[in-house]
Amino acid sequence: MSPELLLTVVTALGIGELLRTIITTYLSRRGKQEDQEHADQQAEQQSEYTLNEARIADAAAFRAELWERLKEAYTRNDALSQQYGVLLQEKATIYAAKEAKQSQIDRLNQKLTAISLRNDELERIVKQLQEKHQTQIAEINRQREECEQRYLQLRHQTRKLTP
Repeated sequence: MSPELLLTVVTALGIGELLRTIITTYLSRRGKQEDQEHADQQAEQQSEYTLNEARIADAAAFRAELWERLKEAYTRNDALSQQYGVLLQEKATIYAAKEAKQSQIDRLNQKLTAISLRNDELERIVKQLQEKHQTQIAEINRQREECEQRYLQLRHQTRKLTP
């Protein structure tokens, strides 16, 4: 039997004011207890809701922070990629300059080799000319001696022929 029905029966039977006060107090307390339980339950639900909202806010803040870090990482990556591109270009330029210098060195070495070979050829020619010159000088000296001998003979003959 419900308390409300019990109160109606007691009032109808006229048992008295005391019983009615007890039942009214009981119902009042029971209502307050239910109200308190309901308020506690609502407070707990509100607390869970607030906690969930805080968790959601923390998660959103964390996500926003991660997003910012990701954007910063992409920005740094782009900057590093550009720097890497510049460095690759500089490397290519240096390599091209190195290749040009090496090519120039190779051409100079070829010229030096050609000059060295020409110098060797000239030294050989000079030796040949010196040998030829020595031979010619020797021939000239021999011919001069012959001429001197002939001159002396002719002079000697001329003296014999002249009275």
